[in-house]
Amino acid sequence: MKKNSPVDNSDITEALNNIAPGTPLRRAIDYIVNSELGGLIVVMNDKVGEITEGGFKVNIRFTPQRLFELSKMDGAIILSKDMKKILYANVLLIPDPKIHSNETGTRHKAGERVAKQTGALVIAISERKKMITLYYKNRRYPLRRTEEIMTRATETLQILDKERENFDSLIARLNFLEINGLTAVSDITSVLQRAEIITRISSQVQRDIIELGIEGAIISLRLRELTKGVEKEKQLILKDYTKSAKSGSAISNSPLDEILSNEKLARLLFDKPIDDGITPKGYRFLSKTKIPQSKITYIIRHCKNIHSILDENNKYANPYIKKEIDKVKEQIILKQ
Repeated sequence: MKKNSPVDNSDITEALNNIAPGTPLRRAIDYIVNSELGGLIVVMNDKVGEITEGGFKVNIRFTPQRLFELSKMDGAIILSKDMKKILYANVLLIPDPKIHSNETGTRHKAGERVAKQTGALVIAISERKKMITLYYKNRRYPLRRTEEIMTRATETLQILDKERENFDSLIARLNFLEINGLTAVSDITSVLQRAEIITRISSQVQRDIIELGIEGAIISLRLRELTKGVEKEKQLILKDYTKSAKSGSAISNSPLDEILSNEKLARLLFDKPIDDGITPKGYRFLSKTKIPQSKITYIIRHCKNIHSILDENNKYANPYIKKEIDKVKEQIILKQ
């Protein structure tokens, strides 16, 4: 069998997009499942040809009906790397039997070994259990029923809603503390904790949305509402209080137990005790005004911190800027 160019799937997320409900490939898979058939579908790359035997070349445009009809034969089906063509059908897969597999069924065991040996994307459909499993490199991802995904996503959004409520309360408190010079390290870590938790929860929901396809439109809309502005606030806080541009990635790459500990997060970002006072530069405060970004940069470069910015004798603030600053201060106080 001829080899093809390398597969372009850098992440299993791309595969989830391609087999989400409403896509042609998912319709074909649903036909197979509903007809109580099984199947192995492999996306071609430059190593797949090394572990195949037999079968026949079809090289036709992919359609759900064509894939379904070809799945009635026992062998695997090979798709082109863009999944727009059916290249081969009734193919025997012969991966290295020494490659470890946790699967018990012959079809799934072959699918897992092919993915590990070639790095290809493999879709295994169980005839008996009606389960769909994706294999990609060393990863295994069982697809769930739409109803199950929808239930989990809805429950997760309820948790996210509560986290967003907590985040907004902490932000309102931080606003007040900043203009009064009362900010402590623990106030910053508390806000960043909630922001990171929201980010991690939303990534779980995002994976569900991808898997739901067209069924996930309402979930997607609600997710955008609940996460709106969180990342911006987080980045402005980091800009205000930390010196390293890598602080954000340091949080993202930390284990959850370290994120949930104020003391550990304080050491990670500030190398200070949580009760120590800390002063913001003023980026986040000034972002709430209508002052142009170039002017904000100029003010902070000369004033250094929010206390100098709020000083009535601030010589770097003209009457318009002072009016904008006073307006934001008033809004913050009224929300308390």
